[in-house]
Amino acid sequence: MGGLGCAALAVMGGLVGTEALADRVVQVHGSGTTNPSKLFWRIFELFEVEVRAPIKMTYRAVGSSTGQAEYVAGVNHFGSGDIPLTATQFANLTVSVGAGHSLHLPVMVGEVGFFHNVPGLKGTLKLTGCVLAGIFQGTISTWDAAEIVQLNPEMGSLGQGKNITVVHRQLGSSSTASVTEYMKKNCPTGWTLSTGATITWPSDSRFNSAQGSGGVTEFLKANEWAIGYLDSGHGHDAGLAEVAVKNKDGNFLVSGGAGGLGSASMAVDAAMAANVFPSAGGGVVDFKADWSNVDIYDQAGNVTWPISLVTYVYVRTNVVSLAESGPLLRAFLEYLLSDRGQKLVEDFGFSPLPTSLRDAVRTAIGSLLTTDPSQTAYIFEDSTASVTGMGSHVVSFKRQNYAVIDRAGMAADIKALGAVTAAPATSVSADTSAYTRLTDLDPFLAFSVVLSVINAIVVVVLSCMVCGKGGRGSGSGSGIAYRL
Repeated sequence: MGGLGCAALAVMGGLVGTEALADRVVQVHGSGTTNPSKLFWRIFELFEVEVRAPIKMTYRAVGSSTGQAEYVAGVNHFGSGDIPLTATQFANLTVSVGAGHSLHLPVMVGEVGFFHNVPGLKGTLKLTGCVLAGIFQGTISTWDAAEIVQLNPEMGSLGQGKNITVVHRQLGSSSTASVTEYMKKNCPTGWTLSTGATITWPSDSRFNSAQGSGGVTEFLKANEWAIGYLDSGHGHDAGLAEVAVKNKDGNFLVSGGAGGLGSASMAVDAAMAANVFPSAGGGVVDFKADWSNVDIYDQAGNVTWPISLVTYVYVRTNVVSLAESGPLLRAFLEYLLSDRGQKLVEDFGFSPLPTSLRDAVRTAIGSLLTTDPSQTAYIFEDSTASVTGMGSHVVSFKRQNYAVIDRAGMAADIKALGAVTAAPATSVSADTSAYTRLTDLDPFLAFSVVLSVINAIVVVVLSCMVCGKGGRGSGSGSGIAYRL
């Protein structure tokens, strides 16, 4: 994001006293995968606070396939998905719009994991790609199956006679595409079903469908002996138990978002090194090419997460027809790829792009995205710029509202409180469990304990004396009142 200077005056149309705010609200609307939805909504909220000009930005979290369909139909300003446009979609757009019509812009990296509800399991459930393939096509149907017990001896008794209940996404989903394509790639002879965002699942009554990551999460919570897949962030936030998956290097990992070792960023690095992304020559990534065959599943690396996927924004290379919405769309993309935007990616449980790929995407936005030159561009205030920072089309970090600041403060307080309340419970439990004998105590504490015991004995003895005197005195009508 560039800073402000004197040259910004021409772009903004003059100083605050002479410029006029737009008469109508400038709008940008997108739709697609649920994975980045909270990130997008957060950035939209910040934009509406940090920009003086009246703007409205929305995003419908409807799944990758729907976002792609709406992008192809031209009913959104941008689409988003965790899978590239299909070859057919790209070819149809080439016919209807022209060559070089779209940009596939990677904006973050996510992880899809398998989660389960196996009650009483003490260890981590370990499964390979081929065992997962058997479970999700129905050829492995019980938790005490030999293939599962071989990897998890505990399941021999724990899972005896327990049927496996499978939950999968109902509508077209990048999560479905990623797990089916991963299983096909990892176990080509074992996965016999199709691959893609929408497939035909077994009609077995043990197979269940759910809408969205939220639906899969709720199903897993409510049904013991169930297994399903969803983006790892949702699973971790819900506290679900994750399956440790065997990666290409032979290591069983849970995804990194749970504090585990699995790294999605390493998958991107490996893909870059292997020239997985389309090239324009000279090591330059071609963002205008057909990306339909691109995936970063099962990449090499000691702790590389095997089911990693890139989240894309699909945008037309020529957005002149969007008029004033074009520059706002460009500003959103620039913000998303900025240091601030990529930091927010981490806040929502995803991985930012490796620097080399992020720099390439930023260059593509600057050189390949064409907006209407007659429209006012948005400028970012990186540091305080006197006077010019008050421009109507300046995205200024100095503009805030109390709700945003207060909510951020509350989140920080809750996080700090959680750390404070959790730590003492652990330390007290560890310390007190070690005090099994009086000699284990430090001298001062031992003396205090002994003194307390002596005081207790004295109180008991004196109480007995009072009771005895009171009984003898009652017969003669007189007695002595003892005061302790």
